[in-house]
Amino acid sequence: MAHVPLAAELSAAATTAPPPPLVPSADAVEDEDDDDDDEEDTYLLHNLAEQGLVDRLRLLLPSKPGASGSVDSAIASPAPSRMSVMASESSLLEKDDMGFLPLHVAVLHQQEACAVHLLRYSPALTSAMLRLKGGDFGTPFVHMLLRVGAINPQFATALVEELFGERKATQDDPYGDDVRSLLLEKLSTRDEEGNTVFHLCARADLVACLDLLGAFYRRHTAAMNPEATAAGGNSDAKRKSPPKLETLLEKGNKVGFRALHAAMKYRAGGAARRLVSDYSVDVNSLTSLQQTPAHIAALSDFGEGIAILRSSKRRVSAKFALKDGHGVTAAQVAHRCGFEALESRLQAAEAGKEDAMDQPDADLAPERQTRFYFHPEVWRHLPMSYHRRGGPDPPPENPERIDTLVDPTFGILRSRDFQRANIKWDYEIERADVADVLRVHEFHYVDRVRRSCAPLAASVLGKTPVASKNDGTSLHQFPGQPQPKPSPSRNGEPRDDPEECHATFSLDMDTALSLRSYDAATRAAGAVCKAVDEVVAGKCRNAFCIVRPPGHHAGPVGKVVCANDPEGSLGFCLFNNVAIGAAYARAHLKHRGINKVAILDFDVHHGNGTEEIVRELVPSVKECEFETPYGVGKQLVHQYKPWRSEDDAQNVFFCSVHGYGHKDPENKEELPKGEVQGWLYPGSGESDVKQTPLIWNEGLPFCREGSAPSRLKWRSAFRDRILPKLREFNPDLIFLSAGFDAHKKELVNWGYVSLLEQDYEWLVGHVKQVANSCCDGRLISVLEGGYNFHGRMLSPFARSVAAHAHALVNPSREPWDDQEIAKEAAHEQALLANYLAPPAPAVMLLTSKKRGKGEAAAPVARARSKRARKEVDYVALAKELDQQNQQ
Repeated sequence: MAHVPLAAELSAAATTAPPPPLVPSADAVEDEDDDDDDEEDTYLLHNLAEQGLVDRLRLLLPSKPGASGSVDSAIASPAPSRMSVMASESSLLEKDDMGFLPLHVAVLHQQEACAVHLLRYSPALTSAMLRLKGGDFGTPFVHMLLRVGAINPQFATALVEELFGERKATQDDPYGDDVRSLLLEKLSTRDEEGNTVFHLCARADLVACLDLLGAFYRRHTAAMNPEATAAGGNSDAKRKSPPKLETLLEKGNKVGFRALHAAMKYRAGGAARRLVSDYSVDVNSLTSLQQTPAHIAALSDFGEGIAILRSSKRRVSAKFALKDGHGVTAAQVAHRCGFEALESRLQAAEAGKEDAMDQPDADLAPERQTRFYFHPEVWRHLPMSYHRRGGPDPPPENPERIDTLVDPTFGILRSRDFQRANIKWDYEIERADVADVLRVHEFHYVDRVRRSCAPLAASVLGKTPVASKNDGTSLHQFPGQPQPKPSPSRNGEPRDDPEECHATFSLDMDTALSLRSYDAATRAAGAVCKAVDEVVAGKCRNAFCIVRPPGHHAGPVGKVVCANDPEGSLGFCLFNNVAIGAAYARAHLKHRGINKVAILDFDVHHGNGTEEIVRELVPSVKECEFETPYGVGKQLVHQYKPWRSEDDAQNVFFCSVHGYGHKDPENKEELPKGEVQGWLYPGSGESDVKQTPLIWNEGLPFCREGSAPSRLKWRSAFRDRILPKLREFNPDLIFLSAGFDAHKKELVNWGYVSLLEQDYEWLVGHVKQVANSCCDGRLISVLEGGYNFHGRMLSPFARSVAAHAHALVNPSREPWDDQEIAKEAAHEQALLANYLAPPAPAVMLLTSKKRGKGEAAAPVARARSKRARKEVDYVALAKELDQQNQQ
């Protein structure tokens, strides 16, 4: 649910009829026990935490008299009954339908007062909450807090200080030794990527958090050392002793990155300096690809990082002549990426010469810039389709997807990694001209969409207006964004669009329209056209269009059908944004040298609409059958929609890499007898290559060996087959249909493809190499699918988009190199062969020692087992809480 300030809600309530509130009124809470007809809000605490209503939380979970850290409510309220308090306490350990506790929700929405109250309420409950992970990735609490810190470092620092800060002797400790011991244990915990909390501090440049966590770890491990010494030869006591902080800082994640590597990749100068100067970490540590921190700094054009490495006071200084797994030094990496100034610094470091510190910052140069194109009208398409805890599921394609990317509170693209000088946001976007839309779509379809939206005004039948997200009172106001025109007002207060309402019109079983859907769709296409103009003009090197509704399933006449799905649907799409942009470039920018255009689609669903549009660059005739009350007839339809001239087909390259096969390939669902499982939408896209126009489909079947080999096959399809062909095609401009629903944690892919977020970063990096070799880096990425936004900045969708954008904004000018690509291909093919090799049979070695009666045979070597997850003992917890309440 998108967060809206309470003041804005109250202001809007005076003039409009807003959607039902997230939480009932205070009176409703007081009368809850007396009104049996009121439906219990299962997620009341979650909703209160999201909105920051800490007084309501204190009413439901009152601090015990004299309890440490308790804060009395400003409003005197009658004490709730014991049964009511117990119900609220049990809700603290209940996850919502996104997989988060109320405490997690308070952290994700950065409601500090709510988070502190929930943490201080009960040490026993705090321990239980800290043990439970959140979201689809099973993110540990401290990791979650630090990921939020990438957007709001002040909030993260305040909560880290609350939990890990050293308290004065005169201060009461609201947590106690048990919670402190648990927190110490959690500092060694890793997330699903293998990151420790120190990796995340380094990544987000959270220097204060790094120091607080490091100091806490040292204090408590030092206190444990006397216990281990007193235990003498007790091996169990020694085994339980945690590693030293220096050892923990040198732990690598799943790709071998240590905290210092993370700081170098994300250009976190403060954290890198602290790690090198104060914690004396190893400045020559190696990743799984034998990369030193200097290699990572070279890939990120992080000159400050090189100076930090040179300042190391370790006995073994940074060795800049070391070579990575491909046999190149850091200076050679910088040379390959086109970072001339950094290359000079690395060569000086390698030779032991003095560093020239006054290198100019070239981030503002147009050839290094990336632009993000976004307009608030995206929220006017299906504005009522928001997730509500415990309510019916909204359509997968809904406005919260965009909130997850751009919202100032939790949008991943507002994080520190994207607050760089070479990134510029553009909100001044015109709607696409109808002539540009009609270059790829038939007028009848375009007019049908427009006419279907018009009757949905609230003035018809007195429908209720929708609360607007761009009325001047919401959070969605960004620097440089055009201010909306004020709506009709009452008593000087802005109000929502009086015509916009909850009414919708269904184009098909998947795709619906609201009043402003046509406007939002033409604005989305307009964003791509503007990106084309500015990338080709050299105002920026590449661009990312953050748009909705998506477009790659929309064909010339709307939906596209196939033999496996003769009914078909538009799959949430209205106008094909990427095709409109490609046609616009070829039609309008001939004088700028734009002749050849390429479109790569990596959404998990086949880009059938784009393919059909490209097919119509060649004249054809289609026979359509129809039936009337008087009989059956046939109509011959001539299909031809040129973008510029007769040679369009020779100058357009389209490729789609997607999942292809039946739904539920693992047969998890039971079907009625005689029924068979349908096809993964849209049922088309079997692997095939057509030459004129060049249409390349890679339909990847379900990989039963798991995610890792599936990812390697996906990479191989691009690296070994498609991208070399794209390099040969030599385009003047490249487009990406950027769908992120192939992630292994996505909701709509039935397990097909099963990527991780780093795969999107890998692909964009390789496509950029082709663009650097062919067309001066001209690359435009257009948002398509990706629907699992649960967890906001922690969600698979947010993290996938961020990884893709991180590669996009890197100003590297590295060209496509067949030799380097061959090395990578050989390495990954060996990995794939290892995954696909049949498992070796288990061998039991016999021993001559006789076993006593009743003794079981034990294998010589045991397989290492994964530690069992700690479960919450609710009986013991209830007993402990009861004892606390009696004190």
